[in-house]
Amino acid sequence: MAGTNILQPPIDAVVEVETVTFDYGLIIDSDDGVTITGVITLTALVSTLSTVGDATPQSRIIGAPQIVKSPATGANAAAVSVLFGTAVAGVTYLLQCVATTSDGQTLSSWTTWYSQAPG
Repeated sequence: MAGTNILQPPIDAVVEVETVTFDYGLIIDSDDGVTITGVITLTALVSTLSTVGDATPQSRIIGAPQIVKSPATGANAAAVSVLFGTAVAGVTYLLQCVATTSDGQTLSSWTTWYSQAPG
């Protein structure tokens, strides 16, 4: 799966923690009972679009990912959600989720999110 939309609006650095959802609902065949069965990796990196660094981008992922309903289709176990936050101002993060499905697929989804100074 290619990248998803850039997350908007930018997240406020340091103070905000928000849910990021990687939605596979439109690409898995939930009508045949296909579901997300696991998360192989959930990665946060500093994007090459960023002009500022973050020495610990992976620490911005807060807690364990949860397999949830697809926001797009409503199909059960068709998306992965996780909390992300306490980011560094000026950093554009690249977030990637690699998940497995009940029919043996390994799917990757990614997005970028800019962190701005609050105010």
